[in-house]
Amino acid sequence: MDIFSEEHMQELFEKKEYFREHPEEARREYLRTHKDQVPFVIHEKSTSKRMQDTTRQVFCPLLRSEVKFIKECYDITMVAEGDLPEKFVPSKVMETENWREICKNCPNHEAL
Repeated sequence: MDIFSEEHMQELFEKKEYFREHPEEARREYLRTHKDQVPFVIHEKSTSKRMQDTTRQVFCPLLRSEVKFIKECYDITMVAEGDLPEKFVPSKVMETENWREICKNCPNHEAL
């Protein structure tokens, strides 16, 4: 397909409109296509006050300790969702059986 064809331009326009209306899907698509280049993404204009507090600590049931919400918790959550490769998860987490389910059922998971 010619990248300057009318059909291709229309397809790009439709994707742009869709992602403008669904910013969470745009973020996921970007992370999916750039997962080896993006270890951690934070948007300055995040609407979530929880995401803006970079010093917040939360208890991680996988690591059994307090972790930084914006770094460790976020990275583990993104890997559990399949948005980042497993290399961003500490080895201690990977040793835990059913770690993805534990993470997805954690109250902090829903906060992200």
